[in-house]
Amino acid sequence: MILLFLCFSFVSCSKTLSVEEIKIKDIVDPMTENYFVSINNEDYGKFSKDFDDGMKNAATKDNFNQLVSPVKDGLGDYVPNSIKLVTIASEKGFTAAYYDADFSKKSNVKIKMVFSKINGEFKISGQWFQ
Repeated sequence: MILLFLCFSFVSCSKTLSVEEIKIKDIVDPMTENYFVSINNEDYGKFSKDFDDGMKNAATKDNFNQLVSPVKDGLGDYVPNSIKLVTIASEKGFTAAYYDADFSKKSNVKIKMVFSKINGEFKISGQWFQ
């Protein structure tokens, strides 16, 4: 019974992706990879290139170091190409992609990337560590 419960928990068991989810994955995975590699490289231009307007206003060049310092201090550097998509969900008009990723100080970090669709293109709207 406990195992069954865990499988229905948000990231405990992987599921087969639908054709539509695979299309979304092919778009959002490179954006997510770029996001974290750009943090490693402290490259705000690449970090913010896929942001929607709300993210551009929240994560500015001026506060970039304040945003990334806790990540680098707590988790270390992102291990390139370590993101593993767990699931994709539609949430309140946004698309949420849930990942596991590895960092130099911690493995299997749970990440939620949120995307909005603007003029037919996905844009990063938010990111949280779970």
